[in-house]
Amino acid sequence: MAKRGHVDYQLLSKVSYLYYQDGLTQKEISRRLRISQPSVSRLLQKARRLGIVRVTCVPPSGIFTELERELESRFGLFEAIVVPVTQSDNQEVITKELGIVGAEYLLRVVRPGDVIGFSWGKTLASLALNIIPKEVSGCQVVQLIGGLGPPQSESHATDIARHVAFALNARLWLLWAPGIVKEISLKHAFLEEENNKKVFDMFSKITIAFVGIGSLSPSSIVIESGILSLEELNKLKNMGAVGDIALRFLMNMEIKLFRI
Repeated sequence: MAKRGHVDYQLLSKVSYLYYQDGLTQKEISRRLRISQPSVSRLLQKARRLGIVRVTCVPPSGIFTELERELESRFGLFEAIVVPVTQSDNQEVITKELGIVGAEYLLRVVRPGDVIGFSWGKTLASLALNIIPKEVSGCQVVQLIGGLGPPQSESHATDIARHVAFALNARLWLLWAPGIVKEISLKHAFLEEENNKKVFDMFSKITIAFVGIGSLSPSSIVIESGILSLEELNKLKNMGAVGDIALRFLMNMEIKLFRI
């Protein structure tokens, strides 16, 4: 009879080799060694705790799992994806390749009945254009921000939401409003518009949101599109802004949000 606390290293090693080296299933090991399948499972778990089995992941070249895990841990993210690019000094190439990976991610995570919010920007436009059509039952797409930039631009918020909804065969909720208006009275008028109210009601039902993180540089889309002037951009930077999400500006590392 085995003593209490006794560790059968011989059995632990044999089970480990059969499972990890020889590729036998737990059921096959159970039959071969004449022990129960739950015992095989417990032995495998114990072998890992004792260091008899050590699992090492070796990602192929171009996969940055360790960096992704570090980002997830540092910022409390469910998942981070680091994308290698072929031309790190070419913004057009970077945007396209990020969009391709973003489209693949969307198709991986979207589920029937999801309500997907979309803001605007060049990367999200690339994502929308690279989605392989796939019908998702009961899916809905909601425009998160009013139209920004030239209406003919593919990075326009309305156009992005429309592309995504078409690819997923989803119901589309569009805001009938520009992203920025010059008068407070116009803002209130758009907020009170009946169609817009219905879209705003959808915000609380959103299960996934895709937003861009913009930089505050002279080449940023908010400047290219004429949404902000260089004077306004410099004013925001002097106030400590370092970027924006759907025109909510981020303040240094404190991540405080404020509206223009």
